[in-house]
Amino acid sequence: MKNKTIKIIVLLTALSLIGLVLMQLFWIKNALDLAGQHYDHRVSEALQDVMKDIEMHNNTKADSLKSCCYFPCKTHIKTREFIQTDVLDSLLKKHFYYKNLDSIYEFAIVKSTNDSLLFAKKGAITQGFPTSCHITGLSCLKQAGSYHLEVYFPCKKRFIFVRMALWMSVSIVFLLIVIFCFSYIVFTIIRQKKLSEMKNDFINNMTHELKTPISTISMASEVLMKKDTPKDRIEKYSKVIFEENKRLLLLVDRVLKTSELDKKEYELHKEVVDIHELIPQTVSKLCMEQCSKNVNLNFNLNALKYTISVDFIHFSNIINNLVDNAYKYSKEQPEITITTKNNDKGIFISVKDNGIGISSEQQKHVFEKFYRVHTGNRHDVKGFGLGLFYVKSIVEMHGGTVSVQSEMNSGSEFTIFLPF
Repeated sequence: MKNKTIKIIVLLTALSLIGLVLMQLFWIKNALDLAGQHYDHRVSEALQDVMKDIEMHNNTKADSLKSCCYFPCKTHIKTREFIQTDVLDSLLKKHFYYKNLDSIYEFAIVKSTNDSLLFAKKGAITQGFPTSCHITGLSCLKQAGSYHLEVYFPCKKRFIFVRMALWMSVSIVFLLIVIFCFSYIVFTIIRQKKLSEMKNDFINNMTHELKTPISTISMASEVLMKKDTPKDRIEKYSKVIFEENKRLLLLVDRVLKTSELDKKEYELHKEVVDIHELIPQTVSKLCMEQCSKNVNLNFNLNALKYTISVDFIHFSNIINNLVDNAYKYSKEQPEITITTKNNDKGIFISVKDNGIGISSEQQKHVFEKFYRVHTGNRHDVKGFGLGLFYVKSIVEMHGGTVSVQSEMNSGSEFTIFLPF
């Protein structure tokens, strides 16, 4: 899949997800508003039921005035109009409970003509309720319309929110799951695309690496098939076939080792090794004296304790890979320095070069499988992108760590730490 197609798909999906989130927030807000309206409607019904109960209570009295009002303090009411506020409070509480309303409320009795406060439940706002309070006329009084009841729910929003919290939580959880899945899918697509590109590079590099020995073996075999081939040429080309076949086996073995590392099937055969003997011995097997570039190799073996339990073969391969990389990515006159030193817990082994360096962005990926450092227009650096992955895997199997420090055009330094 092309980069442009992936970007378009990701962009469209991201826009759709943003739209979904906004729509979900819109519906949540609408649901809260609708719940508030439904709450107000239930309050109105409850107040109507309270008025009906008061009228029924008055109709049962023998007093011709059908008193329903009572004010414990002196007021300017000239007629005998009474309302029993404790009865009113109990009626409000009862009907609010029936209508599934908040039990925390405040109410006041107000004279309609001048909004003077005649009675207020303890805790009520003395300066008057907000405009959002519920008002109903006390038509049971002798002078109908002269007085009204105000009811206010100070915790109304919290009450509605708590009642809807479960559904909103479920909605938010599903929304977070969708966002997580989208992010994971996008990350997986990008990662798989990157891995696919790295595998393609690996296949191309491997094809190129295998092509050379196969062509050489094919050419040597044609010479040997001729009946008049001299004996000295037979020996020469037989040796070529043997060497190239050995090279093919090493290439295949490297790939198989990587597969075993992935499956965690690698077994270490540890033995006590003198690091100061192993390093020069391993480096001497490289092409240092017959290389196309003159190499200046320096050893600073300063570790005081240099015997450690490691797998001899694998650790030799680690040194081989690091020194070989230092040579391949160095300039015309490579200068490679191998240093050892100790701390209380183990030994440090570093391989430093004066090569092309590695950018900070590439340093994050150099130990990944199939990853190869970009060399610009240079195409003379061969490899599969498995060397440093192998180094990291084997070092970690020994309980150690590996790190890199590098600057562009100033060389690189790879440091291994192995615990005692």
